[in-house]
Amino acid sequence: MIDNGTLTCEEFLGLAAGVALDAAEPSEVAQVEDHAAKCPDCAAHLQDFRDVAELLGSAVPQHDPPAAVRAR
Repeated sequence: MIDNGTLTCEEFLGLAAGVALDAAEPSEVAQVEDHAAKCPDCAAHLQDFRDVAELLGSAVPQHDPPAAVRAR
C-alpha cells in the first residue's frame, strides 16, 4: 500500500486487527489511530478488536511446558 497519510475505511479494517494485536508496524499504528480519531464507526471497530485481543490471552488455561521442551 502506498502511504499517502490517509486510509479508507476498508484499508483501516485490513490493518486494525493487527494493530489491536500489537502486530503492526509503527507507521500502520499511526495511520489506524489517526483514522479512528476521525471516523467514529472505525473507532468502534478498533475498540471491538482491542476488546477481543485482550480476551484472547485469558481464553485458554495457561500450562507450563514440559521440562523437555524447555531444555530444547
